[in-house]
Amino acid sequence: MSIMPKNGWVADLESMTCRNINTSIVVAFERKKNFFLPKINNMPNEIYEKWANMNDGKNEMQKIIFEAENVFLRAFFENYFDSE
Repeated sequence: MSIMPKNGWVADLESMTCRNINTSIVVAFERKKNFFLPKINNMPNEIYEKWANMNDGKNEMQKIIFEAENVFLRAFFENYFDSE
């Protein structure tokens, strides 16, 4: 397991997830050949409802996925190159 806190994000390579300790949002990653496919796995209803009522709610969701992806990939590659 590799953990890297950044802006509240914690990457867990064993479970292939990245969780935000401030918002309780969990983004899961599925490995597809040479890349990881991110998907929001858990999001509190309050946040979902807030974003649903915003004009740029979709952008907020994409921003969250992008943040989680950056933290997860950094942890993955640091762990990968440390093990060599």
